[in-house]
Amino acid sequence: MGRSPQSATRVGILSVLFGGLLLYRRAARDPKTLRKYGFDAPDDRIERMLYTRFPNCGLALMLAIDLIIFGPLAGAIICAVQLIWIPFWAAGVINGLGHYLGYRNYEVADASRNIVPWGLLVGGEELHNNHHAFPQAARFSTRWFEIDLGWIYIKLLNQLRMIKIHRVQPIMEKRLATHRCDKATLQAFLVNRFEILAEYAQHVVSNVVHEERLHMFHRERRQLIRQAGHLMRTETLGLNPRADNQLKKALSLSPRLQTVYQMKQQLQSIWTRSTDSSDVLVHQLEDWCHAAEHSGIQALEGFSERLRTYRLVEV
Repeated sequence: MGRSPQSATRVGILSVLFGGLLLYRRAARDPKTLRKYGFDAPDDRIERMLYTRFPNCGLALMLAIDLIIFGPLAGAIICAVQLIWIPFWAAGVINGLGHYLGYRNYEVADASRNIVPWGLLVGGEELHNNHHAFPQAARFSTRWFEIDLGWIYIKLLNQLRMIKIHRVQPIMEKRLATHRCDKATLQAFLVNRFEILAEYAQHVVSNVVHEERLHMFHRERRQLIRQAGHLMRTETLGLNPRADNQLKKALSLSPRLQTVYQMKQQLQSIWTRSTDSSDVLVHQLEDWCHAAEHSGIQALEGFSERLRTYRLVEV
């Protein structure tokens, strides 16, 4: 969505927030947009014969149900609220503000953000960055302070045996006395890469930035190093020329931060080679850990030791 035609970065936040539905309807008439963003979407007989031919049938059915159940006045009011609520919150807030305002737990390739940590109004979709990091997971909350109301409903229905939960976020655990990377390490690394990258940002990038700032006496240099830490955590969205120059200047001031940045890029490059054989990838991951542990940077050494111990937990 961060790169889609309806992105707030393309058409402006107010246009998406209050006119998101119109933007989507306009895009739905563009065959090129449908081919690009509707890839692998159902195009079966019911789609062609019902949904495409009668696009307003669902709205009419919802109105009829509201009128029958609640009566003419209350039914009309409830239907009006539904017609405003769904487009505004789904197309406007979630796909507008959710790519413009909030915090990011994970460095996904789009601009998705968690609007607030408490997903109470739209079934947890407020945790939009989490959803984009783990799109197949039934639970959107990933931090102890986050609340996903939709997950509470799902758990309740699961307890009543009305549904079955197939997927949640991958969970890692630490093994004892693991001194080399193996296929279990590789599996955890590939499947839970966004969580591992978030840990790298928290325990390596942030710590080294803090240490480097303590040893700099010039205020401008300390500010530049602080900004570099932020840019290193957001570079997956792309850096404009000014930000790119700031990052390069900061890295030139700190060889340790330069090493941390290069090691992060090398770690990410292993993910892009995930089509290689598992033996090759295990060897590359072990080489990375070996280089990290001989970098002379304590935070990087500690991260490497933890990475070797990870494996996925069967849920």
